Amino acid sequence: DEGATCGSLAFHQPVYLPTTGTYTVIVDARYNYTATVSVTAYLVADDIVGTLTMNGSTVPVTLTTVGQKARLTFTASAGQQVTVRLTSNTMGQTTVRLLKPNGNLQTYWTSSSSSFNLTTQTLSTAGTYTVEVDPNDTNLGGISVQVTSP
Repeated sequence: DEGATCGSLAFHQPVYLPTTGTYTVIVDARYNYTATVSVTAYLVADDIVGTLTMNGSTVPVTLTTVGQKARLTFTASAGQQVTVRLTSNTMGQTTVRLLKPNGNLQTYWTSSSSSFNLTTQTLSTAGTYTVEVDPNDTNLGGISVQVTSP
């Protein structure tokens, strides 16, 4: 349930289909409402993966398929402070998440600004962290990612 309302766009995150065949999309109007609905299915490209280097150069990412994300990893020490910096955003509204080594959320931010930062974080665990770039809805484009230790 994406919470779409009349005249709005709802985008459901990609679903991985286990076998070849025919699938059915069900649109269920609530409260006896009626409307015309257009549904588009996309073949989503694999997520872009890469590596960030602490205090290194920015890593440019270009997402060309609706539903595609970027997942960039870096290694950090327990107690280390890090800031994830985003520049050259041409995707419009984009959510960027910093994920802990166990995959749980450390922090996130959603912005359509051309440049923005996640709040500086003090990391409690040593290990490999992931920066996930997830453009909202059907947005596509580019963004550059950098991780620094202030």
